[in-house]
Amino acid sequence: MQPSNVSPQPGFISPPWLRRGIAALMFLCAVLRMRKGFLQFEWVPYFCFGLLYLAGIPRQKGEPFGAYFKRPRVIAWSALLVVSIVGFLYNLYVLFAK
Repeated sequence: MQPSNVSPQPGFISPPWLRRGIAALMFLCAVLRMRKGFLQFEWVPYFCFGLLYLAGIPRQKGEPFGAYFKRPRVIAWSALLVVSIVGFLYNLYVLFAK
């Protein structure tokens, strides 16, 4: 039997229209927050979350974690995730500290 050159299918991927729609919604939220004040940086988590939805890559079945996290795109995705989580937590802190 000949070995197949087909790559394994990923576990779950949301449909492209859903990823683009959520990214567009996050970009819209970023623009609305940016109008409030560009240098207040409340818009940064929304912008990063929108980029996160556009650049997300699922892990292939059977792919080791080490090889997955060495990809440059996954490293950038992880950095966007960290920035968006920290930004949302800071926005919550500012909201409840008033």
